[in-house]
Amino acid sequence: MGLQLSRNMNQADPIIIVGLGGLGGGVIDSLKGKIKPDYDDIDRVEMRIVDMTSHIKNTHMTDDEIIILDPRGTDCDRTLGQKIFRTESVYEGIRSEFKTLIEKMISIAGEDHINVLIASGIVGGTGGGIFVDFTYMIHDLFKECHHKNYSICAYMFDAQSNDDQEEKNHRMKLNGQTALKELQHHMNITTHDHLYQTIIGQRKVTCRKTLFEEYKHISFCLEDDVKLDDLKKRMSTLMIEEFLY
Repeated sequence: MGLQLSRNMNQADPIIIVGLGGLGGGVIDSLKGKIKPDYDDIDRVEMRIVDMTSHIKNTHMTDDEIIILDPRGTDCDRTLGQKIFRTESVYEGIRSEFKTLIEKMISIAGEDHINVLIASGIVGGTGGGIFVDFTYMIHDLFKECHHKNYSICAYMFDAQSNDDQEEKNHRMKLNGQTALKELQHHMNITTHDHLYQTIIGQRKVTCRKTLFEEYKHISFCLEDDVKLDDLKKRMSTLMIEEFLY
């Protein structure tokens, strides 16, 4: 079932599409490249990449569409990715960017529905480290803007390697396992024990919503003859076929 069939969603609704980390950002960059001839005429669509500068290989996104967290990168350390995101200055900066964006989409939608679509890798240090905090930041911003008519859906990408002996590949595998546990936990918020709650700087974020209304976990194996850039193109094609058109 494609995400376009998710409850409350309509293809005519305004949509914010976000790529987190190198994998998610690469998918969104490829996606924009595929729809670029129509992009300037689609004022209901806004795209953003959230990443570290060391990971970005930009070919289609404008500078305004790329949000940098920290140029030092994470070296595939998801705990560092989360720590960077939760740094008060970083968090307040990205929160301000997305509040402005959400307010813009609310001005287009009025009281109508708004879609948010997130693409994120789960094996790296950025996407895998921040997808929970980032998504609940979006929930919190809609609450602050008093707009309840929205949906957040996601494609969670997992690119695995057959070579588990290499240190980085082993670390990516562990990242994926931990991220999937977090994903499953936050998709089953039914009691106070499942409450999402964190304090970043002077700001307290509390939410009892599930992380996403719907998501797809898509896993690819990086064989010797398969390039990561090719996988990003295939993933973006999947998103176009299932959601955008």
